[in-house]
Amino acid sequence: MFGRHILLTHNCLFGHIIEAGDVISVDFDARHITCDSDYLIAFYYGQGHQWFGVRRFHHRLDGSLEIADPRGLDALQWGKCTPEILNSITVFGRVLEVFKPVSKTRCRHG
Repeated sequence: MFGRHILLTHNCLFGHIIEAGDVISVDFDARHITCDSDYLIAFYYGQGHQWFGVRRFHHRLDGSLEIADPRGLDALQWGKCTPEILNSITVFGRVLEVFKPVSKTRCRHG
């Protein structure tokens, strides 16, 4: 898939940030981590197992790359994105926007 597409999510992709039923806009031409953003990725680990989802990446001033995992309702846990981790990741595209149904925002905020 190439270009920009709108996708309805069917499972949780990034903790509470991108949940099942949210709609995401993805640039499938962005196949590399080039800027601080959320990326739709596959992570491959041991014996052909894989995980699909979204992770946030951030370039530090020293040039190193960090990756965030969702932790709790409003927290992200940042960790160093090592060459081993990068070699285990396939980038499908960069998430440009996340749209949440009004019904979800009503329930969460009263």
